[in-house]
Amino acid sequence: MDLRAALGDPWARLGVGVAGLLATAGAVHRDRVGAAARGLTLTAIPLVGLTRLYVGAHLPLDIAGGAALGLAADAAAGLVLARMARNR
Repeated sequence: MDLRAALGDPWARLGVGVAGLLATAGAVHRDRVGAAARGLTLTAIPLVGLTRLYVGAHLPLDIAGGAALGLAADAAAGLVLARMARNR
């Protein structure tokens, strides 16, 4: 089995991975950044989802599921950070 044919070109997904990483970092550190960076992050997150929908890379339910997963990860990170701050 040709792994490249089965998975596609890994470089094609690099942009999406970087966008996800930056969105996650921006969401986790949103209290530590300025208003401009916070606004840019909060604008970029839904914009990436809408552009993925526009080009046909995902279905609307994929975007909704990704948003729900992102909100759940943000809530979990907030709980962990709150507990770590309380234990100091």
